[in-house]
Amino acid sequence: MLPRHLIELLLGLYSYAGAGESLKIFSLSDDVVTSLLRRSLASAFSGALDDESISKLASALECYDPWMHRSETPGSSTLCRVMFERFREQSPDNTLIFEEFDRCFRQFTSALSRSLEQVAEPQLMDTPCREFGELDVDQLSHMQAPGELSGYMIGLARYLADMGVIMSPDADHVEALVGKMASAPGYLRFLSKEKKYAEIVWLLGLMRGLRSPGMMPGPAVDDLKVSLGLLLFNIRPSEKVASCLTSLRPSNASAALLYHYNAVLALNHLLIGRYRLASAYAARALQMTANESMKAYVGILQGCIAIRQSDYGRAIGLLNEASARAPAGRMKGLIAFYRGTIFFERREYANAIVCFEAAGASVTDPLDRVTVHNNIGSCAMYLGDLHRAEAEFLAMDKLAGQLNGQLARKCQLAASSYIGAISRALGDNARAIERYRNALKLAISTKDERAIANQLGNLGTAYARAGDMVRAHKLLDSCMTYSERMGYWPGIRFAYWHTCRLLMENGNRAEARKFSDAYVSRYPELKDLYL
Repeated sequence: MLPRHLIELLLGLYSYAGAGESLKIFSLSDDVVTSLLRRSLASAFSGALDDESISKLASALECYDPWMHRSETPGSSTLCRVMFERFREQSPDNTLIFEEFDRCFRQFTSALSRSLEQVAEPQLMDTPCREFGELDVDQLSHMQAPGELSGYMIGLARYLADMGVIMSPDADHVEALVGKMASAPGYLRFLSKEKKYAEIVWLLGLMRGLRSPGMMPGPAVDDLKVSLGLLLFNIRPSEKVASCLTSLRPSNASAALLYHYNAVLALNHLLIGRYRLASAYAARALQMTANESMKAYVGILQGCIAIRQSDYGRAIGLLNEASARAPAGRMKGLIAFYRGTIFFERREYANAIVCFEAAGASVTDPLDRVTVHNNIGSCAMYLGDLHRAEAEFLAMDKLAGQLNGQLARKCQLAASSYIGAISRALGDNARAIERYRNALKLAISTKDERAIANQLGNLGTAYARAGDMVRAHKLLDSCMTYSERMGYWPGIRFAYWHTCRLLMENGNRAEARKFSDAYVSRYPELKDLYL
């Protein structure tokens, strides 16, 4: 039997997946593991070795136990070198040189990793969420407006009122809104629906009035239009409002106004995928301020642009610079969080945890802390540290009680789903069933059909582990029905794989083949899935 630790060692040597595949590896049957290994070897070595030699190499791998040969594990000699020498002992007449063997061996580990990703028991749950770290048009409205910008906006309104361009009550209204924007970032967004609507209508009316024939042209009017646009953005941040600002041109009279104008447009172009324009606006914003906090915010924008372009090295550098400039608190936590998501995407889970921990130390808001616990727990699961993961998800579940409504239920749903997966991996099937049941109730209460499909599938696998095959099949069938109804591919694949496995393990091979043929004819993408 192939030692599971050998596969961990294989993947750890050649990819960031490493121990992160632990849950997947240990959930697979021996037959599946052997099949995956031999299939991956055949794919990688087909051009270098004949079938008999590949079979001998597979046998050498299957008989090798890294725990029994610790002196041979990576150090002065790599596992690849060890396996090459063992292969040569079994096939002394083979002329394959080490360099070619090494190339094929690397292809083998890559193929094995892909195969595990494809067929290992999937867990239908969320990956690390980004609600705390995901930059959106909402973020600028939380940034403190500098005093010079507030003063400039108010001065503009007073000047244009004195010139008769706007009415004095309108100038008073602008002053009140600017004061709120400056003293309480984000306040304008939390007005009542009626008050928010009234403010939007008033701002749009004033902006249209400034465009009317006979109004005095000049930089003061242009700058007031931009100022009103920024106020509108603070009340209702959206791509549409940011796009409206693109048609406006502020003067050079206020560096603070130019900073906010360019920062908003940099964010807008980032979100719609125009990365060159986003970079240009961000660079202009950076030139318009000496404030370290605002430079840090632009650094976050630039880091996000690099992330979207998959330039992770540059993104890390930009975020490190931003962190050095950022004040303590949420902004520094935001930067640490982004660094964590980069490491997560690179499968450097230990580094990701360090960053998420730093983010958690910088925030106090319950939702931010819930998100951090969720992401640390997710990384711990990939590292195989189930007890750390469980502690994080229990903390997440407890904190969710401080939230309200749908948001609280969503967080509790994620926590219950993860704890169910951990319980199942630890062999505590009763607890897994209890947690998955709770997650299903929460999914139903939120009317989230994908979450319902997820928990039906997870609950089905938990009952299968507990030996209740009748319930397991019913739940997996329900998972398939929900998933097909909404075209949810992860759920379809999940239900197909587990149903096939249950039928095969219970000796119903003919029924399994019939089931497989029916679904493969409907979804050809399933044909390569292990059966």
